[in-house]
Amino acid sequence: MPSVLPKLFEEVSLSVGALCGVVVLKIENSESYDEVAGFGYQDGGFFYSFLSGKSSQFELVRTSKYPCQFSSNTYSLYNQDSAFAMVLRIGSQEDFRGFILWEFSGEERDIYSVVMLLFGDKIYSKLSFGNQPFLGNSVNSVQFEAMENIVKMTPGLSEKFQESLKWRYFLVSGSVGVGKKTFSKYYNFVNFPSKKILILNSIPEQIVKLEKSLEEWLDLSSNGILVFENIYGFSLGQQRFFFEKFSENTTCTMIFLDSKLPKNEIYPPFWEYLNQRLVNLPDLDSMEKALFVEVLKSMFREVLYRHQKRNYILTEEAINVLKLGNYQQNLRELRNVLEHAMLSAKSEKIGVEEVSFSSKSGLKTIGSQDIEDMNIRRCVLALERQKILLANKLFSGNQIRMAKALGISRGSLQYKMKKMELL
Repeated sequence: MPSVLPKLFEEVSLSVGALCGVVVLKIENSESYDEVAGFGYQDGGFFYSFLSGKSSQFELVRTSKYPCQFSSNTYSLYNQDSAFAMVLRIGSQEDFRGFILWEFSGEERDIYSVVMLLFGDKIYSKLSFGNQPFLGNSVNSVQFEAMENIVKMTPGLSEKFQESLKWRYFLVSGSVGVGKKTFSKYYNFVNFPSKKILILNSIPEQIVKLEKSLEEWLDLSSNGILVFENIYGFSLGQQRFFFEKFSENTTCTMIFLDSKLPKNEIYPPFWEYLNQRLVNLPDLDSMEKALFVEVLKSMFREVLYRHQKRNYILTEEAINVLKLGNYQQNLRELRNVLEHAMLSAKSEKIGVEEVSFSSKSGLKTIGSQDIEDMNIRRCVLALERQKILLANKLFSGNQIRMAKALGISRGSLQYKMKKMELL
């Protein structure tokens, strides 16, 4: 993080229109602070005296969730053209790590707060959970608690999981949203943590291109684990291609994900081979209530991890409401309900009101995609959704201010929110 932060901070500062700015972080095992990134200052830098450790302004920043504004008419700023400075804490009141400061000319714009909040969350994420490599092990064990409970507590599934260690090619089957990709990552995390994993949403139609692409994927994953989604759409030629690969000796593992959807075409040898090496994942609604509650609590911890939130609590009353839900999209839907409840909550206590509203919303994916997921469109949509949710929370649903902050028209915002089922 320290090596890339100065350059990244400069780029973000320029993009948002700041005249100058600084990132100050707390020194580990110390009560002192250090400037780790700066932009727009001369070599001598600048000391913001009103943000000294014992000042009331510093305490205001430390205890505020949102950016604080300090006018140049009242406080000493660096740039003579600056009208005000905005300061945002990094971390939380209980886990304060430092702050970001930007100076601006002219009037305040809502986009300043949105960008500052997103950037502050990203810095805190890296400080709390560390840098993740581009491929392989871009995960933490917290992300697999729910799947671990499913594997261990579903009759027969633990044995199948152990059996899958013998297979170089195998099939993971289950309804939409049961966690087939998560199972693949869990398989990688538990059994082959040194191997890299690559998840592929689509493959070339032409066999010559498919052969070349497979070589590139194997090289990119260092002969690790390749996961293929949407295999119901494989053509006869593609199925035959992979069936021929099944007889080859390789150090690579290939996992095929089947959502039990109607197949476009069927090449029997391909399916016969995989059906002999099959792992079936259960629907959420078929689980015993004891297992469901364990999965629910584990998934809530995962949601907190993904969004770098530490102090949120899911009440017993909320858990009882969620136990009564009908989750047609299984784990995916449950995760989205929890994420939406957390992101829309007015406090760190998530109760019946938050989960009831979220359960009725028919939510699509909120969270950002993992970096081994080679689906750029899905990643962009997830990030756009997070920006809209953050703006919605920041401006209490005021669509005019939200649209202004996001740099789009109100009509465009409404269209996006309807498409994302946020209205």
